[in-house]
Amino acid sequence: MRTRLAQVLAAEIAQVAARARDWVVAVRAGGHGGGSGVIWSADGLVVTNHHVARFSRAEIVLPDGQRVSGQVVQRAPEHDLAVLRIAAPGPLPPARPRAVETLRVGEIALAVGNPFGQRGAVAFGLVTGLGRATWTGQQPSPVIVADLTLYPGNSGGALLDAEGRLLGLTTMVMPPGIALAIPASTVAARLREWGLAEG
Repeated sequence: MRTRLAQVLAAEIAQVAARARDWVVAVRAGGHGGGSGVIWSADGLVVTNHHVARFSRAEIVLPDGQRVSGQVVQRAPEHDLAVLRIAAPGPLPPARPRAVETLRVGEIALAVGNPFGQRGAVAFGLVTGLGRATWTGQQPSPVIVADLTLYPGNSGGALLDAEGRLLGLTTMVMPPGIALAIPASTVAARLREWGLAEG
């Protein structure tokens, strides 16, 4: 029985990760390394970390391997958030954000990103808390805390729930293996303020 349950769980996680790879991109910032990003809208809005997209432009590597130029259109350093616009070659598959207010401690969390250039790598863990962190010496910003390991290149990638909904953008890791993510609700709120999203 336990073997069967483990097989079902493993299959479900693999399916969730496979779907997420369709909307997690790589962000290349010149000679200064890079990270990951998430397709937010079908018309080419990509969200990532401020510390990943440090310059006005970045190269975006789409899931199918196409490379396109991305222009930073907004930043919120206080949330470690940057928003880029790309010339989409066609409709893109966007993430499905989930409101942080519905998140419970103990839920399964998956991180999908591009550590060390490995596309669509997956880390598995649990949500351990909801807290606040300070990125630029300003007011603390909401964060999701998860016990999973991130590596260079994961920053700006997706933190998912067990159904493949976007919980937030992974932003940093604290020893021993505690990951922080910007809630998708925070991203959505800023996009609305900037007139880049409806509602």
